[in-house]
Amino acid sequence: MKSKRSLSSVACTSPVPPFVPGEPCTPDHGSDCHGTPRQSPEDVDVSLRITAQLEERLVARPIARIPFVVCAAPAYLDRAGRPVSPEDLRHYACLVLRYPTDGRFLPWGFVRDGVQFDAPVKVALISDDIDVLAQMAVNGGGIARLASFVAGPLIDKQALVPLFAEDCCHGAHAVPEPMQVYACVTDRQAFTSKVRAFVSHLEGCLADAGMAG
Repeated sequence: MKSKRSLSSVACTSPVPPFVPGEPCTPDHGSDCHGTPRQSPEDVDVSLRITAQLEERLVARPIARIPFVVCAAPAYLDRAGRPVSPEDLRHYACLVLRYPTDGRFLPWGFVRDGVQFDAPVKVALISDDIDVLAQMAVNGGGIARLASFVAGPLIDKQALVPLFAEDCCHGAHAVPEPMQVYACVTDRQAFTSKVRAFVSHLEGCLADAGMAG
């Protein structure tokens, strides 16, 4: 199985060993850290991809939705102030993830009253490594948009503070748009009984972790 490395840390380390004893998951450590996994029929049964990584030639099955958290260190908020709504992010230093394959930024999507929108951001730092962005946020470098499994432990330690828990300026609460994750195979015939059993097991594990698709 291949996946983005940050996603594989959640999707593979716990679910895979009980499913295939003695055969540990092998994420695609040969690709860019957060790039698109390279998939070919010869070397992989299934890959995990996000929406931006989907390709027309692949068959994709949604299996999880990963919550995101917009957050910053207390020291940064003391220095720069606290944004009240996502629209205020244009005035704050934002730590932005880019796709290494084509240089695009990962949009900072939000949903308010059932309507999706991308918040304007003032880019202070760009990286293709989510762990670098998380550490920069902890060090007071700005505001980051992190997957919940990255942000959660840092929030629990009070190293980061979640933002927009209350968004009263627009009469409704805006929440970060979750990231859809897909299990991908090369064609429909590749959804063998082995692959279907594995994907079903993975879905259950991710659902137990609060990331049901």
